[in-house]
Amino acid sequence: MIKRIQNKVAESRLTLPVTMTYSIVIWLLAGLIKENWWIQFSCFLLAVYLMLLLNNENVLVRVYSRSVSSTYAILFCMAVSLMPSVSGAIINLLIIVSLSLLYRCYQDKCSPGLTFYSFLCLGIASLVDIRIFLFLPVYWVTMMIFMYSFSLRTFMASLIGLVTPYWMTGAWYLIWGGGQSLIIQHFSDLKNIELSFSYSTIVLPQMLLVGFILVLFLIGAIHFIITSYQDKIRVRQIYYHFMLLAVYSTLLIILQPQLYDIALLYLIIAVSPIIGHFFTLSCSRFSNIMFLVSIGLALILTAYNLWSSSSIS
Repeated sequence: MIKRIQNKVAESRLTLPVTMTYSIVIWLLAGLIKENWWIQFSCFLLAVYLMLLLNNENVLVRVYSRSVSSTYAILFCMAVSLMPSVSGAIINLLIIVSLSLLYRCYQDKCSPGLTFYSFLCLGIASLVDIRIFLFLPVYWVTMMIFMYSFSLRTFMASLIGLVTPYWMTGAWYLIWGGGQSLIIQHFSDLKNIELSFSYSTIVLPQMLLVGFILVLFLIGAIHFIITSYQDKIRVRQIYYHFMLLAVYSTLLIILQPQLYDIALLYLIIAVSPIIGHFFTLSCSRFSNIMFLVSIGLALILTAYNLWSSSSIS
């Protein structure tokens, strides 16, 4: 197989260190020191490491490559609007851990323990943002169709995992005056979600970012479907889940623009392995050109998002 620029970069041991150096520069330019985003930045570094572990544990790319974690870092740094949010940073970590635990349940319908901890992460995340519950159907569909781990035991374990954080915090809320009203108000946020096509909350840089990610996702997904016979069945199932999660997140952004932030977190996590797989394992002239163009566009869009965020503030 001819080694093109994209393959050499994807398989190089310098790719991740260079990407992380680039990411640190972007965080500094975005306001890391000025705005004291140390918690968010620490969560970002840990998220990149968790994506690295996710790749290694599941062999998402069948050759040595750090393209998955590097792609994640680059895409996240493009989404400058996500950087200031502490809650978003915490939810991001919990999502990655939850998915990692879910994938360990592959073909194991007697895995209530791992299922419990996977959904416990979602339950904790829902304490921060109740809208995380909107992604529960994707998890259960994944257990049934892709992971083959759905059973009465694992389903009950998932429910217990979701409820456990509320058991622990519910008593504390009820002790304090107005605790019951706080719990009711927390869940009432789900009622406020209505079908809306008002995109006034999404600015141009955010639209361009989503468009850029979706174009790469479509190309990467098509490439994977065509060449999936070369991967193990378990890896295929995980990638099909990534595709489902990406499509679902995109639909939420289209139908519920107010869910942009949380849906974008899922979209970046789901699309990063697909893009990394495409650029690492394809070797055509088209993919090589796409790689160079994508790097250029990523730099331009990141600079534009930095400029837009600084001009808004």
